[in-house]
Amino acid sequence: ELVMQREKQIKKGIEVVSSAELSHLRRELTALRQEKDRLRAELATKAAVERDRAVELRKMKQEHERKLKMVRLEARREEVRENHELSHLQKTIMAKDKELRERQQTIHKLECEKLYLGEEIYRITGVEEAFWSDHTL
Repeated sequence: ELVMQREKQIKKGIEVVSSAELSHLRRELTALRQEKDRLRAELATKAAVERDRAVELRKMKQEHERKLKMVRLEARREEVRENHELSHLQKTIMAKDKELRERQQTIHKLECEKLYLGEEIYRITGVEEAFWSDHTL
């Protein structure tokens, strides 16, 4: 009767497996399931590590961008301060140049008046400039 059952199973396309083979296949299936569970756990661990690393990298990038923004803002502020100071210095130079020109004009005017007065003194008194000039006094 066993032989007939085997023949019927073989005819139906069912392979007949001995109990030793079945035990071996069950152990192999158990080992494969354990390997699958181990690999899933390893994958989950690696995924968690990668997520943590990605979070850390995002934080570092944000911190870097924040510092870069601060440096750029400070550089811009410094540029504005320097431009303001430069503008102030240019205005000061222009004012000093104007003052210098005015003083030079005043000196020139006084020298002209001195020459005129020297000629007038000479014309009136006959005393030459050497007598009353700055070098003599």
